This record gives sequence, structure tokens and C-alpha cells, in this order.
Amino acid sequence: MSPASVVTPPHDLELSLSYNDGALFSLSWCVGGSRIVYDTDSTEVAAALLRRRVEMTLDEFTACLIEELPLGPAQVFAIVADLAQCGFFGAGAPHASRHEWIRFGWADALAAHRATASSGPVPLRSGQPRRYRPESDDIISLPKPVPLTAHYGEVRSRRRTHRDFQGSTASLVDVATIAAWALPKEQPLVGYFLFDGLEHESAPSQRFATYAYDPDSHGLTFVSATDEIREWSSLLWGQTFGNGAPVGFVLAVDWRQYMWTYRTPRAYRWVFSDFGSSMHRAITVANALGLNAFQTASIDDSRVCALLKLDPGVVYPGYWANFGRTSAV
Repeated sequence: MSPASVVTPPHDLELSLSYNDGALFSLSWCVGGSRIVYDTDSTEVAAALLRRRVEMTLDEFTACLIEELPLGPAQVFAIVADLAQCGFFGAGAPHASRHEWIRFGWADALAAHRATASSGPVPLRSGQPRRYRPESDDIISLPKPVPLTAHYGEVRSRRRTHRDFQGSTASLVDVATIAAWALPKEQPLVGYFLFDGLEHESAPSQRFATYAYDPDSHGLTFVSATDEIREWSSLLWGQTFGNGAPVGFVLAVDWRQYMWTYRTPRAYRWVFSDFGSSMHRAITVANALGLNAFQTASIDDSRVCALLKLDPGVVYPGYWANFGRTSAV
């Protein structure tokens, strides 16, 4: 891009607090279907970029920043080069549909589209908050997931919510396969597996034991154990459908990871959509393994948080499932 090139800053430039460590603000805009984010720790830089709304040459744009910012020319040139690399000058005019979304009062939906457009697995980037992990050295290494051989259409056709788990069973191979599909490394959700009578050499003496799944090591980290729970229904406001199941599964959101992933203040509204997506994968995989499943979002938050040793403002449990294999699937 030459100094005489005519550039137009993004029309849909938005400012928010940054979710990256080491930066104060995030400026975001769309290029095609992709959302671009530029982080800065300077109030002056953020304000100067927000004021640049008219077409001008790259030289004029740079000169305006040199005049406005308390920075040397070399620092401004570096900022302009970073912006050019990010696509700041190539966003083009906003699509006409954007104005229609605003006219109909769909600003939240537009923000959701901007935050998730062309989104795939979120890559590991500098500044990403550390994934939440319980502090424990008691870890069970899970076996490798098994290949799924059942046809998806067949699995989907026989999928039902199960309501009788008496006498059912499940293995750590089942747990390993469900966890690997439902909780990939880039997912800002946390998974907990609860066992009624876990058969393992390191299992606690208490009947009910809880473990957090770590996707980095593909292992289960011990959280707690208790004999005070008699049935799963005591954690589900009296719902008895999962009683007798050998495994409980809790999906929770790591708020710091979640907000960092989407980089928009409205992202907290979408967490139950992500819960549903991950739980759908978990249940579909469970059915493919020959397991029955019962799922519910109606859980006793305070009791589950106490059992999992969670502060809901940091990690919030929001979705529950039970799994078990019976003679008739």
C-alpha cells in the first residue's frame, strides 16, 4: 500500500474493553465475513482511530495520527503498519443489510453475528487466560477414545431421553470418548464427571466422586467425594429420571475464557447455546456408544457448586446429563 493510496477506515468500528491481558481496549470491525480485533493499551490511540471516519490518503491518515498522538513518528508508522496488516483499510463499505438490522432494532443480533462470523476453533493466542483447573494431584489418565462406527442417521433416529437407569453401567472408555468429543481444547467450557460407585484403583472410598476433565492431558482431576448424596435427584430439584445412572456429566462455563473467546460484552447471553451444542455432541456420542442419556438444565446450583467446589462467578455449572448402558438401548 503506497502513501498516496486512498483509504477508508471501517464504517462499523466498535470499541470495547479488551479481554487480552496487557491491553485496555479492543477495536473491532468486519472484513467480509470475518471479525478483526485490534488491541491497544492507549486511550489516545483508541480515540484517534474512532475519529477517523472519512476517506483520505494513507499519508493524510498517518499525518493526522502524528499530530494527535503523544507519540513519535516511528511509533505512529508502526501502528499504521499493524492496522494495514489487520485489514483496517480494506474493510470496505458496510453491507446494506447492516442498516436494516439496525433499523429493526436487531443490534444484539448484529453483535452476535459480528462476534461469531466465520468462527471456527479458537486458536491459542498470546494473552489467553489460563484454563480453570482444580488444584489436585489426584489424576486418572483416561484411555484413548474409541472410534465411532454407528451411522449418524441411525443414532439420531433412536435417540430418546431415557428415564430408567436402574442396573445400568458405563466404563472409563465411554467417559473418555464422550469427553474428547464434547470438550475439545479450544472450547471455553469446563466438563465434570460424577460417578456413582467408580471402579478404579485410585477411586475414593465414598460412593459419589466428582472429577474435572482436563482436555490438555485427557485426564480426570479429582475434585471431591461424598456419602451424603443418595441419588442424583438430590442435585436436580427432585427429578428422579437419572437415578441409578453410573455417570453424571456437568457442563460449566469458565467465564474468563468465554468472554476472552468472543471479545464482546454481550457474549454471556450465548452461553446456553454453547451448552446445548456441546451437550448435543455428548449425548449423540453416548448414543453411538450404546449408552442411554437423560439431560436437564434444571439443577440445584448451590448444591452442585458446593459439590464441585466452584464459585459461580468464575465457573458456572449450567447443564447436566446422566449416562448408562442398559440391556435395551
